[in-house]
Order: sequence, then C-alpha cells, then structure tokens
Amino acid sequence: ADIAPPLRSLLRLTAAAERQPLILALPQMLARLSDKTAALQAVTPLLKEAGKQPTQAMAAWASLGRLQLAAGQKTQAFESAQQAMARDRQSAPPAWLALALLEQRQPGADALLLRWLERGNGEDANQIRLEYTRLLIEQRRQPEARAQLDLLTREQASMAQVWLLDGLLYLQLEQPDQATASLQRYLALQSSEAGHNGRTQAQLLLSQIAEKQGKLDAALDWLDRVEGQEAQATVQSRRALLLARAGRLDEARAQLRGLPAEGPADERRKLVTEAQLLRELGHYAEALKVYEEATQRFAEDNDLAYERAMVAEKAGHRDEMERLLRELIARAPDYGHAYNALGYSLADRNQDLDQARELIRRAVALIPDDPFIQDSLGWVEFRLGNLAQARRILQAAFERRADPEIAAHLGEVLWSAGQHEAALTVWRQGLQLQADNDTLLRTLQRLQVKP
Repeated sequence: ADIAPPLRSLLRLTAAAERQPLILALPQMLARLSDKTAALQAVTPLLKEAGKQPTQAMAAWASLGRLQLAAGQKTQAFESAQQAMARDRQSAPPAWLALALLEQRQPGADALLLRWLERGNGEDANQIRLEYTRLLIEQRRQPEARAQLDLLTREQASMAQVWLLDGLLYLQLEQPDQATASLQRYLALQSSEAGHNGRTQAQLLLSQIAEKQGKLDAALDWLDRVEGQEAQATVQSRRALLLARAGRLDEARAQLRGLPAEGPADERRKLVTEAQLLRELGHYAEALKVYEEATQRFAEDNDLAYERAMVAEKAGHRDEMERLLRELIARAPDYGHAYNALGYSLADRNQDLDQARELIRRAVALIPDDPFIQDSLGWVEFRLGNLAQARRILQAAFERRADPEIAAHLGEVLWSAGQHEAALTVWRQGLQLQADNDTLLRTLQRLQVKP
C-alpha cells in the first residue's frame, strides 16, 4: 500500500524522455509480489493519472493491462489494451499485451492484434507476428497459422525462426517431407544467426521424423549432431527409445543405467527416463518396478509417488493405485493431481460418484485452470447424469486445451444428449490430434460409432 507515493516521486523526478520506459517497466518491477491484486490496487491511481498525459498514455494503459492480466482480470486487461492501442497505433507494447490476452483466450484479443499487425512494420512487427504464429500452432489453429506463415515465408524468408515454425506446422499437418525441408532450411539459416536456441529442437524433430519413416540410422545421426551438455539427457533418452523400438530394449536400458551421474538429481533422472521408456512401449509391469526402485531411493518425492500410482493402474493394479494416491494425499494434502487422479478413476469406473466429485472439486480448488482436471469434473458430472453441466465444463476444457481424451468425453456427452453431428465433429477433431488415442478409440468402439 506504500508503493504509490515513492513511485509517483520517481516518475516526477525522471526526465521526460525516460518516463515512458519507466512506466512500461512497472509490471516487471512488481512481478515478484505474491499478491497481484494488491499490487494492481496500489499503482492503478498512479497509472490512470499518467494515462491522462499524451506522452505517457500508451505506456500507462499497457502497463495497467499487464497488471490486470497478472491479477486475473482479463476483461479489464482487454479494455486497457484497447485504450493503449487507441493512444498509439504503432507502438508494440499494446500488441504484446493483446498477444498475452490471446494466449489466455480472451475474446476480442485476436481481432485487436490483427488490426495492429495490419499497420505494424519493422522488427517489432516481425517478432510479434512470429509469436502470434507460434501461438496459433500451439492452439492448433492450423489454417490461421498457415496464412501467417505464407506471409512470413514470402516477406521474411531470411529469418530462421520462420522456417522452424513452418516445420512445426507441417508436422502438425502430418506432412513429414515438407516439415523436413523447412527444418533443414531453418538449420542452414540458423547457423549464421546468433541468439537462437531452436537448433536442438529442430535436430530432435528431424530425428523423430526419420524414426517415423523407418530410417533408424538417419534418426540416430540427427541425435549425434545435437550439441550442448544441457540437451544430452534428452538425446540419450531419444537414443534409448530408438534402440528399444528397434527391438534392442535390453541394450537401451543398459545404456541408460550406464550414463554418468554427478548427484541425486542425475540418478533420479536416469530412473525416470528408464521408467518412461518402458511406459511408452507398454511394458507397464517393468515400468512399475523401476518406479518402485525410484520411490524407495527418493521416498519424499511426491511426483515420483504420483507417477508410480499412474503406472500401477496401467499395469492393472487399481487397488495399489488407490492405496498409493491416498497415501500421497495424506502426506501432501495440497498435491492436487492426486485428488484428480483418484476421483477420475472412480468416475471412469462409475463407482462412488459423490466421493469422486468431491475429490475432483478439491483438485479444482488447488489447480483451478488445469483443463485436464476440468475434464475430470465434466466427466463425473456426466456420470451423475448432469448433461448440461457436463457439456459446459467439457466444452470450456476443450476450448482451453484441444486434447483427444477431452474430445472423447465431450463427444460422448453430446452423443448422449442426441447431438450426434456435434459429437462427430468433436471426435473427428480428436482423431486429427491423435489417431491412436486409447480413450477416444475405446469410446468410439463402445458406442459403435465411425466418425
């Protein structure tokens, strides 16, 4: 509450040319404060005063919007972004705010950002368009991402990052040859640019493409090209996976066990990598043994305990899974994912639904914005017969995170409500995301539906 007076004095004592940068720096200056609402309240009067000065108005509204967004006030932040852009239609801060709002799926942010991009030019506009395209790819809005990339590859073909995004989009569209060409072009351009950290990502993606095409030697060759110590854990994991998929599982496991470890963190990572390898290949019983070893060595590690419970269920030991989750909840009552996993398991088996809902509601209270926990809540409401509520929750979860398992549940709710065309549309979207998703395929088989 005492922040505003010294900030006001600081602003008054700052040279006129430096006031706008100072105002734009305020959100970052206050970012470490845990109470975001209190931080917002403390500086709102100051920013609204600055917003009346023509030379400071854009910065004041943009910073106010940033602080509102940090405090969870998305609608107010959007209004501030509009105000900032109205004060200065060329400066980048309002556009970056619009992009942050779009990431939070705020209605209207898309149109606001596109209006800015129509006028924007220069390095700021290029970077904002790149980040906008990256976000479109993450949200799987492929036609819109393609439109942006067509413009970027035409007008900014010398920018390496353009081709990395182009490769990522082609991978989403399951066009491996085009993805390979774009990623290789990125690597050719990136070698002459400083400051880009996507080289390892591109090489790993090229290795994955080669693997899917059955080119094991090429996949291993791309892994050999990865440089940098920080990437070696990922490289070794990928190498082991390739060996295992080639039928050399024992060799893969021996390679992981033989990796050097400088301390407990490295030992933990080795065990987790081995367990994940076995899990990905469907060897759940063996993966469970590795997680048992890991939890014995790192008894206080809640994440390991949770993963062990999840693999126990995959291995067909549901009683053990429930025991492990209840032990985890007793030991770590704020571990939201444990409540969710236990509640979802009960709901999926159509057992103890009232208890399942209470468990999932507890998870929601602890992790309110997780779309997968919202998916669990929607699913238990469906099991309880609350179709309208289930649809509302699942629709919101699917909009937040396009995931095949959420698609399976939302589609079944729609199907049960007699909305067959809507259900088929959602299921088709889910299959495009992951054609072999077990939950989705079992749902379609059970309902005897061919979308």
